[in-house]
Amino acid sequence: MANDHADLPPELAAQIQSALEALDRQADARLPLPVRRRVRALYGDMGDGSGERPAGRRRLFELDRMAVARVLPLWRREHPDDERPERMVELAERVIGGDLSWDEAEAELDRFRTDLMDLASTMDWRANAAAAAAADLVVVADVGDYGEETPSDADDDDLDPDMLAVDYLASIAEGSAPGTEGEDVEARRAYWRWYLAEAVPAAYRALDDE
Repeated sequence: MANDHADLPPELAAQIQSALEALDRQADARLPLPVRRRVRALYGDMGDGSGERPAGRRRLFELDRMAVARVLPLWRREHPDDERPERMVELAERVIGGDLSWDEAEAELDRFRTDLMDLASTMDWRANAAAAAAADLVVVADVGDYGEETPSDADDDDLDPDMLAVDYLASIAEGSAPGTEGEDVEARRAYWRWYLAEAVPAAYRALDDE
C-alpha cells in the first residue's frame, strides 16, 4: 500500500489505509460516510459553492465520475436506448468546466430525477441507483462535497434520499442496499476496495496531468 501510493501526500495515503482497515472491520462491507469524508477532505480546497472550481472539487468530481462509469452498465443493460444518464455526465462535465451554469443544467436534471422516481417501482432498483448516481454528479460539479451543515458524524442512513452521495449510490448499484433481498456483501466490499485503493488515488493524481 505505502509503495503503491508513495507519490500521494502522506496524510492522504495514511487515511486511505485507515479507511481500508475500517472496511475490513465491517461485516456488511459498508464504508461509513464519516470515513469517506475524512479521505475526501484531504483532496484540497472544495470552495464555497460560489461557482469557483478549486482543486479539491475537481478531484472529487473525477472520483465520483469514475464511480458512475463503473456502474452505468447496469442501467444500459436494462435501458440500452436511454442515454439520459450519459447526458447527465455530459452536463456535469460542462458545469465543472465552467461551460454551463447550474441554472442552465437544473431543469433537465430535475426532469430526469422525476422520471427516475416514476420508474423506480417498475425497474431494477440497482439500475435506478446507477442512474441516480449519474444525476447527482451534476450536483457535485456545482457544489462539491457536503458542507458544514451536514454533521461530521452523519452516516448515509441519516440523510434524506436526495442527499445521498454519488459514491454511496454507486455502492448500492454494485452490491445492493444493506439488508435488502439479493444483497451481495462481497460485491459491495469489492466496490469499496476499488474506490479506496484505485479510484481515490487516481482522482487525486488526475490534476497532475493538467
